[in-house]
Amino acid sequence: RDMQVRRTHTSSAEESSEEEYDIDDPRQEIIEILEEVESPGTFVVGGSCDGKLIMPGLEVEGMGPIGLPLSPNIAKDLVKRCEQAPFGRGSKTIVDKTVRNTFQLEPEHFKITNPSWTKELGSLTKQACQDLGVEAHLKVEARIYKLLVYEEGSFFAPHRDSEKEEGMFGT
Repeated sequence: RDMQVRRTHTSSAEESSEEEYDIDDPRQEIIEILEEVESPGTFVVGGSCDGKLIMPGLEVEGMGPIGLPLSPNIAKDLVKRCEQAPFGRGSKTIVDKTVRNTFQLEPEHFKITNPSWTKELGSLTKQACQDLGVEAHLKVEARIYKLLVYEEGSFFAPHRDSEKEEGMFGT
């Protein structure tokens, strides 16, 4: 027997739309299961430093300690040491300045030297995990991937990050 179910959806603009579902369609069962999932966290988290901005103690190979904010001359010197940042599309890594126009420096060419930065990053990571609903017994750590340098007008078009390491779930 083939039954049809009509479901009404209401958006934030209070417009309703109706969709028909075949009760024998396995996709309907998946929708119903997903609608019942209760999550202890949220999909995305963010925040601010609450007035306590800690300098990372950035040191760049060949430049030494770098103060923040960057002066125009230091920024130009830093960009000279960087490469155009590529991005992944499927299994390919490409450079396309219409999609991503920024520079990157590999981690072997810089380091973070302020121990307070590391401690604060650990606190922020813990808070993000709590907000995301990550189980407390799981070991989660923030790792430096690359240093990105955005000049005025630089951008990275909206995208979904690819997993850089096994188990990576955020950037």
